[in-house]
Amino acid sequence: MGGALLLVATMTGGQPAPDGWKICPNGAQYRVDTACPTIGPHPTYIYFDGNDAALTERARRALDFLAANWHAYHRGGGGAGEPIYLLEAHSDRSEAEADDLPLSRQRATAIRQYLLSKGLPRAAINILLAGVSRPQPAERHGESEADNRRVVIWATLQPR
Repeated sequence: MGGALLLVATMTGGQPAPDGWKICPNGAQYRVDTACPTIGPHPTYIYFDGNDAALTERARRALDFLAANWHAYHRGGGGAGEPIYLLEAHSDRSEAEADDLPLSRQRATAIRQYLLSKGLPRAAINILLAGVSRPQPAERHGESEADNRRVVIWATLQPR
């Protein structure tokens, strides 16, 4: 499902996944026709201002690095798999709950468009929308909402 938009249902809380969904090792539910993301040890975090999806200069530098790594991998002949980026898009609780998934989508789309402009193929970029469903622990205690205005980028290898 290269380039597909994936929608996370909810965290399962120990309950079985509903028909048509499966529970992946990261604890989220995914459609059964979608591969579970392989979580790498070092994700990249891109942060945003409240109610905004604009990329900062710092975000652009981080994305430039990811794009350069993707191209370097291919210049080196590739390897055991095809590099895929999973963009896990979040929002915080201060952003209107009705707008949390659209805002998460806008953030992930801004990143995807930037990576596409750097020559990555659409099939190498998947989006998962989390909205407010998976807050960082600090927000659970009311300390920081800014940490949840983020897109977490997981780099994985899809077997050839």
